[in-house]
Amino acid sequence: MSYRLSSYSIFIERDNDPSHYILIHGYTGTIDIVSTDIVSFLRGADTFDKDSFPFSDSTWDNLLKRGYLTAKTKEEEFGFVKKMADVLHKKGRLFNVFTFLVSYDCNFRCPYCYEASISGNGRKWTKQTFTEDMVDKAYEAISKIRVDERTTNKSIQLYGGEPLLAENKKIVEYIVKQGKQRGYVFNAVTNGYDLDAYEDLLGPDNITRLQITVDGDREWHNKRRIHYQNPDSFDKIIANIGIALAKGTVISVRINTDRNNIDSIKNLRRRFDELGYTADENFHFYSAWLASVEKEDRSVENAAQIDYMDYKEYYRKIVSMNNIVSCNIDKMYRHIYRAISKGEHISLSSVGCASQCGSYIFDPYGEMYSCLETIGNRRHVVGKYISENGIEWNDGVLGEWHRNASDFSGCRTCKHLFFCQGGCIADRINEKKDYGGSTICDSFRDRLRISANKAYDNYLKSGSVL
Repeated sequence: MSYRLSSYSIFIERDNDPSHYILIHGYTGTIDIVSTDIVSFLRGADTFDKDSFPFSDSTWDNLLKRGYLTAKTKEEEFGFVKKMADVLHKKGRLFNVFTFLVSYDCNFRCPYCYEASISGNGRKWTKQTFTEDMVDKAYEAISKIRVDERTTNKSIQLYGGEPLLAENKKIVEYIVKQGKQRGYVFNAVTNGYDLDAYEDLLGPDNITRLQITVDGDREWHNKRRIHYQNPDSFDKIIANIGIALAKGTVISVRINTDRNNIDSIKNLRRRFDELGYTADENFHFYSAWLASVEKEDRSVENAAQIDYMDYKEYYRKIVSMNNIVSCNIDKMYRHIYRAISKGEHISLSSVGCASQCGSYIFDPYGEMYSCLETIGNRRHVVGKYISENGIEWNDGVLGEWHRNASDFSGCRTCKHLFFCQGGCIADRINEKKDYGGSTICDSFRDRLRISANKAYDNYLKSGSVL
């Protein structure tokens, strides 16, 4: 019986070892280290059989068992992957994530923020905030939407605008009180400026986790994250982090990073060290790569002094900083490292985020969205949770969001489908693009190569041997 090289075999050169490759399979999730001789042989023939295979029987058996060699035709593999992607997507819809968009209002005026477009609706529009009746109806909707209480995320997210404005305190208290009665705890994405007003709501039993964004050290942060009154918001935010840590809240500081401010992370780390934050097990900070997205008007980014880097340059600079900061886009690295170190298959998914299956964001106008980056744009409203008939779904819009990577022609035959997951669904919908062969795909291939090499290098440093 003859076999062929699977269309989903991924060859990755070892950066520090030209005699070996990392071999990954796109739908079995297997990962192996193989010699360049094996790679050359696999790439050099159209069909294979055991009798003429020039390597050991165990090598043949492993290549076959782990999916790199297959008896399936290309069309059969493509069909199998489509079915697998749909099954994984269906499984993902069992898991729900709920968000309260407390208010569209914000006390910052960051020129690069995607929410700047919301300001076009007018200041009166952004001042709308949840009422207690809306909170009650949102919880009623949650009870109807969730597929299974056992698979529902028991931490509800608070979002905005800025959810933790001082003037939102009363309604946030009500949201938390009602949620706790239903077994929920809370996390919030916040700029941290008014956090001191919420001290009594912070801690393991209430608002347990916070993501707080800064843009580097004091100089860069104050240039790019602009409070509407206070030109020096940095010091107050840093002090509020200390208040939250003292209450036992888990803090994740996100540093929006580009070519201009990346070196300032060293100063920021030094400040965190001086305050004792980095010694607290509840404190974590990471660099978030600012990826360039095609836009007709770059004026706001230019005003904010943003200078984008490609992923290779960004990662090289982060590595050169000698573990001063971690890199949160290393989720792929963590999956690969776990697979290598545990002898497991790499975790696979056909969706990039919960917006494609089980994310529901309740806004103060009684409407629901799937994605945090589309809030306030009514073209993306997936339904209403306040109406005479209870929940009213916008099936057309919901169908746009509830798709997986295999639903896109540029992805369904791609060997990276279960690792890339088709990229950002919001970008696809907004820009009406099918990414096959685009620069986004090139960027992903770079990220996969870097992540796989980093995972294997760190595995070797740990003293383990494959």
